[in-house]
Amino acid sequence: MVADSFYGSTGAVKRANETYYAAGAASDELLTVTNGDVANQTRYEYDGLGRTTAEIFTIAGYEQWRNTTSYDGNMTHSDPPPGGVATTTVTDAEGKVKELWHYDGHTPVPTGPASQRTVTKYTHTAAGELATVTDSKGNTWRHDYDQRGRLVRKVDPDAGETILTYDESDRLTSTKDAQQRILSTEYDSLGRPKSTWEGAVNEGTKLTETRYDRSGSLGYSHASYRYLPNGEAYSTVVATFDTFYRPLTTNYTVPASEGKLAGTYPFTTAYNRDGTVASTGVPAAGGLPTESLKYTYDELQRPLTMASATSTYVTGTVWSNTSQLLQLSLSTGGPRTEKNFYYEKGTDRLTRATVKVGSTATVAKDQHYSYDQSGNVLSITDTAAPASSSTLDVQCFAYDGQARLVDAWTPAATATTAEGEGTIGGTADYAGKKPTACDAAPSTNPLGGPSPYWTSWSVDDIGNRTQEIRHDPSLNAAKNTTRTFTYQDGDQDGTPGETGDGGPHQVTKVAETTPTGDRQQTYQYDVSGNTHKRTIDGDTQSLDWDATGKLTKATEADGTETSFLYDAGGARIKRTTADATTLYLPGMELELKKGSTAVTATRHYSYAGQTIAIRTSDNKVSFLASDHHGTGDLAVDAVSGAVTQRRTDPYGAARGKLSPETGTWPGEKGFVGGTIDASTGLVHIGAREYDPDLGKFISPDPIIDFTRPQQMNGYAYASNTPVTLSDPTGLYDCNNGVALNCDKKGNQQVNPCPSLVVPACNGGAVEKASNEVAAAEGQQARAQQRFKSAGKQLVKIVMDILGISAALDCFSSGDLAACGETMLTIAGSFAGGIAGKLLAKYGMPWNMHKGIQLAKQVTGLLKDLFGGLKAMSKASERLNKARANLAKAREKALFAVDTIKSAVGRGKPKCHSFLPDTEVLLADGKRKKIKDIRPGDKVTVTDPKTGHTVVREVSGTIVTEDDKHFVDLTINSKSLTATTTHPFWVVSENRWLQAGELTPGMTLRTASGTTATVEDVRYFGRRQRTHDLTITEIHTYYVLAGATPVLAHNCSTNLFSAEDQLNGFISKVEGADGYHDVWIHGSPDGVAPSFNAAEGGSTLMNHRVLAGLIKSDSNYTGGPIRLCSCQTGASRGTFAQDLANKLGVEVLAPNGYLYVRPNGRMSIGREGAALGRSHFGGEWVSFLPGGGR
Repeated sequence: MVADSFYGSTGAVKRANETYYAAGAASDELLTVTNGDVANQTRYEYDGLGRTTAEIFTIAGYEQWRNTTSYDGNMTHSDPPPGGVATTTVTDAEGKVKELWHYDGHTPVPTGPASQRTVTKYTHTAAGELATVTDSKGNTWRHDYDQRGRLVRKVDPDAGETILTYDESDRLTSTKDAQQRILSTEYDSLGRPKSTWEGAVNEGTKLTETRYDRSGSLGYSHASYRYLPNGEAYSTVVATFDTFYRPLTTNYTVPASEGKLAGTYPFTTAYNRDGTVASTGVPAAGGLPTESLKYTYDELQRPLTMASATSTYVTGTVWSNTSQLLQLSLSTGGPRTEKNFYYEKGTDRLTRATVKVGSTATVAKDQHYSYDQSGNVLSITDTAAPASSSTLDVQCFAYDGQARLVDAWTPAATATTAEGEGTIGGTADYAGKKPTACDAAPSTNPLGGPSPYWTSWSVDDIGNRTQEIRHDPSLNAAKNTTRTFTYQDGDQDGTPGETGDGGPHQVTKVAETTPTGDRQQTYQYDVSGNTHKRTIDGDTQSLDWDATGKLTKATEADGTETSFLYDAGGARIKRTTADATTLYLPGMELELKKGSTAVTATRHYSYAGQTIAIRTSDNKVSFLASDHHGTGDLAVDAVSGAVTQRRTDPYGAARGKLSPETGTWPGEKGFVGGTIDASTGLVHIGAREYDPDLGKFISPDPIIDFTRPQQMNGYAYASNTPVTLSDPTGLYDCNNGVALNCDKKGNQQVNPCPSLVVPACNGGAVEKASNEVAAAEGQQARAQQRFKSAGKQLVKIVMDILGISAALDCFSSGDLAACGETMLTIAGSFAGGIAGKLLAKYGMPWNMHKGIQLAKQVTGLLKDLFGGLKAMSKASERLNKARANLAKAREKALFAVDTIKSAVGRGKPKCHSFLPDTEVLLADGKRKKIKDIRPGDKVTVTDPKTGHTVVREVSGTIVTEDDKHFVDLTINSKSLTATTTHPFWVVSENRWLQAGELTPGMTLRTASGTTATVEDVRYFGRRQRTHDLTITEIHTYYVLAGATPVLAHNCSTNLFSAEDQLNGFISKVEGADGYHDVWIHGSPDGVAPSFNAAEGGSTLMNHRVLAGLIKSDSNYTGGPIRLCSCQTGASRGTFAQDLANKLGVEVLAPNGYLYVRPNGRMSIGREGAALGRSHFGGEWVSFLPGGGR
């Protein structure tokens, strides 16, 4: 797989080829391709200030569409391709967004009438935090912060007020909702969430508990408990881990009070050497036997087959060169069901999905999809076996200027007029086609198909559905059903918006006019925004909610109840109706009907991201096919090949009857894979409950993206765009069914709460990452203190025995890395010589008691020493991971990078870099642009821990061609631009922080020893060449913001001692593409900064210590390691393999002595090879995680 970026004279990207497949083996020769060879390209155009003015999407070099951007003072206008939403962003003097305009038309017209746009307004605190958001109807979201910048109060117009509290480590300890219900979190001594309570910790009701650090899995959670009022608990316990801390057996335990459903249900997982799942085991239950599903894979670790000992399921899988799923072959031994998928060149959009059944390959489904250029679905056509126009199911869709669905209809069509798929509007060779049956307005042609319908919707500026018209299929307007929606009128007095009337997005009445009479439904809400009562057809249903926002009980007008229970993570585990109790386990449902002692089971089979089959309690298997959002629409009997089909409208309501009408649909999964709760009339979708009749969720969304005004409506499903977008988690919509972590192209993102203007949102990645950093810092501090305390006492004992004092220096200097080596030496000595000295000094009878006591003390201290060292290593790993996650979360939250794609693969190591014209402070006080710096130039460097400032030479320069994520720092009113991952020394924090972690008010070190304050931070993205330096010995240098030099880190992982002769050669060594080099002296069993130590085998660092050092190095951002260290890959040792297992990445290591010549050339051979006493012939050996000997 190859991706290319091409740059212009200014260093900006002119053209980028998205990842494409290149035949043949990789080589060190440049691969040249023509435009016609690459399916997906993006071209960029810029103005004179280097700002992007056009982003042009091309296929094989031919333009298909473009997104243009224009600038007018503090206004930025975005004109998208057809189907997109035109916007204008207005910023204040500090560059913060203060208004966001969305236009009703497809082109930004800032001078047009205000009625043709919706305006969302933002205000910020003096510290830059989001203070308020006001929508186009004046509804306001408010955020209050304490002096430490923590969100302590937020007010939602629908959900009311929420109060948040924190501990001294900035960990969220409690929330209090609008109903004054308090949820509290208790943390353990290492800062990990331990338990949750309704009410205060140890005073209220304990809800959940998480347990950690069982023998064999130190540092990992192994059990979670969900407590019942009677003290019993549902639990999930990992019974066994493998050596890589992966769960092997997980037991789900149901308490005894559940009768026949009670018991322990073990689920197992086995792994292949390469880390792929070899098999998964499910327990026997409900009449279904235990089953172990085994998987096979191709050489790229893509699954090929799935089968158990008694049945096959997936007999074959076909993948494209770019790993798109093309075909699934399903069979249990009977007729084969074949699912095929087709994608559009360039866009990779799904254009066709077919299902063929039996040896004659009868086409049971043949769906075609067409799109506008922005990706909105324009039509879905099923042309399977078109015996007549009545069997052709052509659905057409129309949208308003905000990309919201306003019409969906099924016109009568022929095979010719139903034909069409792909994206319309491109060049002739690559343009798709919409069915001509969809060209005419729905009112001008008759409706048709097996389940004809035409529904129209009207939606206001803030995403509230105001009207729905269900048109008569014969187009007789007198027979239409019209539904009018009223909002914020809780008292039903006809005057919305009064005090106590509820939130602006809460529908309170639906008035329905039908040919057979009029009726209405009414809805009431609690102060937290949850639907409390629904009155439909005169019957009132009452709904109860817990403090976590989960529906716990629904009571019908006749008094019958349906209750629900959730596990420690919030997933549903039990439903109890008047007729039965259903238990939900992974991929399995167990049901016990009232009055029965027989438990029945339903088992679901998932493969390649799809639910491909279901086995019911009668042991019948059906293969399943779904639409593009995961709603099952076809079930095939695995034995007979009989097909059952169901259809739904865009919002998930049933459309027509099952086909055949005598058929039955297996299981209870419905819209986007949600659980149909027949007793309540709702669908359980992820985190929330959904009403398919309203097309809305019935409780507010816990995640809000304030950059998307339509998503701010917490009840609307998928921003009122249910065909293009989906929301299978109930949290955040996306357009590929993956949900939550996806961008506008359907690609997964790390941050579930992308936002341009808000630094954090409740439940979003920033808040969680900030809490994790605080917890990790606390864990690290405690581990260091434990290590230091034990170490100091051991040193004092050694001083008393041996009369030495040098060992205490490392603790007084604060250099714990040096202490680690010193203490390991002392600890090793206790197993040898010092033990003998103890005996000699305290071995006489009158001293023996003191000697025994001292020996016990030493034993305890050694335990604390090694425990502290191990905890430090784990804490360091956790802290660096947490800080990296925080940087990424902040970057994405402030920039809303909805088009970021992780470049997974082996590119050049990601160095931390500056723009080419960034100036560097030289040793003579002069400045020089970083692009002009050469090895040998002398620069001013500072060790920030000691404050020692000296002159050092530049030993190497580093150029990165494709950095994309930048932060612009304002320091003393001047700008300095760096990649978000470049570390700066923050005096106010006394530590290195990545640029993406800096916030206004932090202070940086200057060359004079004073501080400079970060005044503003702005994130942006573009492809840009960047530069970094490698400095000898002290790995820092100064870059300038205007005339102010501030201290930055360089890019190096060199663990040699400062006087090592090899230091001067390293910068000349050619890097290995995709590997991060680590330099340290080594042996088959350990490494050390000193050659003599490594050669002599004394005071060696083991793989755990080295892994901790690598992960703690701010230059290492993950990926494969080239371990430039003698003999660490030798067959007589396991060091490199152990390191690979510990880091979870490939490690490349030499199987002999590694020699580096002054010109940087490396070779591997036997000892003395460089002196001519032997020959070269060694090699680099690859060690993959999961391996062993």
